[in-house]
Amino acid sequence: MGYELCGVSEAQGHAGGIWILAKCLRNFQIEPLECFHQAVSVTIRKGLSSFVCTAIYASPVPRNREALWSYLREIRIRISTPWLLIGDFNEVLSPNEVRGGSFSLRRADRLLDTMEACHLLDMGSSGYKYTWYRGHTHTRTAKKLDRGLCDDSWRLLFPEAYVENLHRAYSDHSPLLLRCGGLPESKGDRPFRFQAAWTTHKYYSNVVSTAWSKGSHRVAESLKNVMNDSIRFNKQVFGNIKQRKHRIQKRLQGIQRSLELHTTEASIRLERDLQQQYDDVLVQEEFFWFQKSHEKWVKFGDRNTKFFHAQTMIHRNRNKIHGLFLEDGSWSTDPTILQRETQRFYMSLWETQIRPP
Repeated sequence: MGYELCGVSEAQGHAGGIWILAKCLRNFQIEPLECFHQAVSVTIRKGLSSFVCTAIYASPVPRNREALWSYLREIRIRISTPWLLIGDFNEVLSPNEVRGGSFSLRRADRLLDTMEACHLLDMGSSGYKYTWYRGHTHTRTAKKLDRGLCDDSWRLLFPEAYVENLHRAYSDHSPLLLRCGGLPESKGDRPFRFQAAWTTHKYYSNVVSTAWSKGSHRVAESLKNVMNDSIRFNKQVFGNIKQRKHRIQKRLQGIQRSLELHTTEASIRLERDLQQQYDDVLVQEEFFWFQKSHEKWVKFGDRNTKFFHAQTMIHRNRNKIHGLFLEDGSWSTDPTILQRETQRFYMSLWETQIRPP
């Protein structure tokens, strides 16, 4: 079949068992890393980049899963590269991941505590809501036991990656398909977005008040003026935060090298001014990624821009339509079919709404 066995944890009786198989590709190197009876880890390399992938098959016995949670905390310390975990965790995170069965808050908290200790993010998924089914029609239980987790470094390495829950065939579990590249994104006009970071600039309040006063007390016109002047302010004054941060860093490095050779009052004042500009742009950068991440429980002041960026990638992927269930019940991720079905749905919707009584 052209597959190579890269990592294995043999079954214990009728329970467990993990095999990691990989296509023999010249561009990739897959090396065994660690083996545990509920998890197998390999290192995946391509050129100078690498990350760790851990396949999970958690025990169906809750007390035995405690050993897995402890193991993940231990291996986290030894992993310095981006980290991906995927498989059957045999646990749900919230009540909406269960239908027709019980939810244990204590057990969910144990997995959530492990995720927090290991700095892991739930990647979310598209396709079927539940990944495990058991029972008959009237007493059927469904749960989301299978998922993908990753740290922020892996999410930034693969910003378009997402997990797709496929249909079941020979198992009571749904297979998981990890798409690292994402689907092609159609380009269109971006809607206006107010940026909270603008409010940190000393001139922005004047921009808003001047634009609002031009509206002659008409709210819609005033809002449009604020939008247009804010866009102009962003292009002409505020600028790209990342580029501005880079320019200030370069200037700060230059003046500090100059101060090592000779000190003047003007140089000291310039360094102090650049340091203040650098602090301001860091606050603006944090505002920018905080607003995009929608993680309102994280406090400002921690310089968590890397975390905010990773959360933004996940939020953006969850807002994308990765696939649709068609009228015949089948799941499709074909971009051409998605576009056709979306157009057909809305055309039918509007025709229904405008039809005369």
